[in-house]
Amino acid sequence: MSYYRKQEDKHRLNKLYNKTKNGYGAGAYYDDRKDRLIRYSCHDKNWKARCRRTTRRRLKKMEFHCSGCTYKKFYEYWWQIL
Repeated sequence: MSYYRKQEDKHRLNKLYNKTKNGYGAGAYYDDRKDRLIRYSCHDKNWKARCRRTTRRRLKKMEFHCSGCTYKKFYEYWWQIL
């Protein structure tokens, strides 16, 4: 890999970090131990299933009375709040 390509990768990683440093979800974080930025994502089957299960339980506790596909609207709304 050339020097310029590596510089471009670092530039893109810094840009991603600046966009996602205050948010939750996929992005990049700074690891103090390794002294570098590390990219990560939330595309794990078990993690997604756990998040869906937690969301369903929370929505059930909030007692939204919905029928049919309105459940999906509340589900999407809940993730926008988080």
